Amino acid sequence: MTKRIRTPKQKEEEAERQRKRRALYPEKHREINRKSERKRKLFQTYGLTVEEYYSKLEQQNNCCAICNVASSGTRDWHVDHCHVSGKVRGLLCHRCNLMLGHAQDNVQTLEKAILYLKEHDI
Repeated sequence: MTKRIRTPKQKEEEAERQRKRRALYPEKHREINRKSERKRKLFQTYGLTVEEYYSKLEQQNNCCAICNVASSGTRDWHVDHCHVSGKVRGLLCHRCNLMLGHAQDNVQTLEKAILYLKEHDI
C-alpha cells in the first residue's frame, strides 16, 4: 500500500471539509469523541463501558459524587475506585479526587481532618 502524499493546500482543504462536517453533524462528532482512544483506555482500566460511565454520571446528576458541583467542562471526571478491590465508587471532580488521593483513601485521616476543621472553625 502506497502512502498518499498531499500538498499543504490539500491538507488545509481536507481540514476545512472536516470542520464543516463537524459543524453539520455535531452529534456524530460528539459520539466519535466519546470513543476516543483515551476514553477507551480509561474504560478498559476500570472495566466500565461508555454507557455505564454516562449512566453513573447521570445518576450523580452530572455532579461530583462528593461536593455536588457540576463540571466546569474543562476536565473529564475522575473515576474513583477502591485501590484494593478495583471497584468503581463514583465520578469525582479534580479537587475531590486529589483530596482522596492525598489522604490515601484513609478514613481515619479524613475523620481527623474533619475534627481539625471543626475545632478550628473561626
